[in-house]
Amino acid sequence: MNEKAQREAVAAEARKWLRTPFHHGARIRGGGADCETFIGEVFAAAGVFTAEGIPYIPEQWFLHSKEELYLNYLSRYASEYVIGPWPLAVGQSEAALSGQRPTTNSQRLPLPADIICVKSRWVYSHGAIVLAWPQVIHCFPPCVMESNAHYNPVFRGHEIKFFDPWAKK
Repeated sequence: MNEKAQREAVAAEARKWLRTPFHHGARIRGGGADCETFIGEVFAAAGVFTAEGIPYIPEQWFLHSKEELYLNYLSRYASEYVIGPWPLAVGQSEAALSGQRPTTNSQRLPLPADIICVKSRWVYSHGAIVLAWPQVIHCFPPCVMESNAHYNPVFRGHEIKFFDPWAKK
């Protein structure tokens, strides 16, 4: 399966998880998940990377620690890149890229199935899957939902890192 087909498979699988309740540490579609297990299970079901080794991260570690547990996990499977310009208009990403994916660490726009990670307090502690920038899907109480990253307060005004799982292969 080529990269484009895999990205489409990730988005399709992620949408199957819509309305799955938030339950810290769970990883069952329709039963419960958190933002980390949701991402791991979606990418595993789409055949991009394995969900094996998803570490247990205490529910409120980000309130009491400066250890980047979430980024450490995510960095095993994806490479960080810089986007530009910010903020982007709805639907701008694919048209602006003209179908070309820049090399790792170059400045580019998010593609479907890229992962974003949001800083809360001292550490990056929440993740989401890009559907069509700035539309993302993520697991945040009460459930898995689609959101516009420009307007949702979980993302707006917070530091965000962008990751490409295909650049890591």
